[in-house]
Amino acid sequence: MLGYHANMAVAVAHATPYLAGDDEALKEFTYAAGRLGVRQELYTVLFNRSGVLAKNRRQWFQYLRDHGGKRAFLAVLPKQADYWEIPFNHAFTGNHNWAVCIETEDRPNYWHLRINSSYSANPSEEQVETGREIPSPRPGEERIELHWGLFLADREHVFVRGKLAACEQQLNTLLTDLILFCAENELEEWRSVFVRSLSILESKIDLPIMEMGRYFPSRGYSPRVQRLLYSALGADVLGGMDSWNDQYFQNQEVKARFDALSSRIGPAVVEAIVVALDQFEPSSGVTL
Repeated sequence: MLGYHANMAVAVAHATPYLAGDDEALKEFTYAAGRLGVRQELYTVLFNRSGVLAKNRRQWFQYLRDHGGKRAFLAVLPKQADYWEIPFNHAFTGNHNWAVCIETEDRPNYWHLRINSSYSANPSEEQVETGREIPSPRPGEERIELHWGLFLADREHVFVRGKLAACEQQLNTLLTDLILFCAENELEEWRSVFVRSLSILESKIDLPIMEMGRYFPSRGYSPRVQRLLYSALGADVLGGMDSWNDQYFQNQEVKARFDALSSRIGPAVVEAIVVALDQFEPSSGVTL
């Protein structure tokens, strides 16, 4: 993981799931980051059909804003920051401060700020827009449970208190596809993973906040688990996986089919996997 951050970086992009070939968005992104004095290696991005990937394979900046409706802001924070502009760190780290600032449906003028999964503050819109210092939360202050992995899976919606909300059907479809894929290719361990995840989804269990970065590049999982985690975002996204040269993907037909599946469903697969992994008990029968 990167050991440093720019003072404040805002990656400007359109409020769409992906930015395939969007040169104007890239220019806007570069201009905004440059004005904030962000070094190029921290924000250079590649646009392709599977999503927005970072040159350094660790950062994924996005700034989403629907000018006509609800808004979600994402940005990079300096480590140990005591002030916030448009708060958010990035997807794949458990080592730095991060926060999510959202405008909820039931309180359209009320902002919730979440930092390091440990406490929350409730800045006003003016504080957020102007970057004024936001005080630390008071004891007993309302804590917002936001499962931001699912928030990224469907960026048109806001997920408060870990509820799956509008993302349910999307993940249901993805998990069903994965279960079928694993069954057809005799990947029983992974089929069990996704069956359990689907069961969790269908039971509408509230999910805790999770920092996805704590699953990368390794938390002692088997090579097969690590492989699928990396593969779901593409072999080059997170680094550390330079080839497919292991027995899991020796079968080129299986590899090709999995590649096709991964490219279609993109980052939501990783989010679904992380949800499943986070729920496992030792008695689940799946070796991690």
